[in-house]
Amino acid sequence: MGYRRHVGRRLIVQLDGETLDGVLERTDRRTLTLRETSIVAGDRRTPVDGLVIVERARIAWTQVP
Repeated sequence: MGYRRHVGRRLIVQLDGETLDGVLERTDRRTLTLRETSIVAGDRRTPVDGLVIVERARIAWTQVP
């Protein structure tokens, strides 16, 4: 997926056992950086302080809602 075109947009990222919902701040070859991120578990959302850096190798799938 070409993530650069989605910088500034909300992105849902599924990892092994976790789902993150945040705004894509920046991207490079190996990582995505999210801001205003929450961990999603069912109907519950837990906000995360600061930026979240995700290694692309850990991503199962992404969605731009």
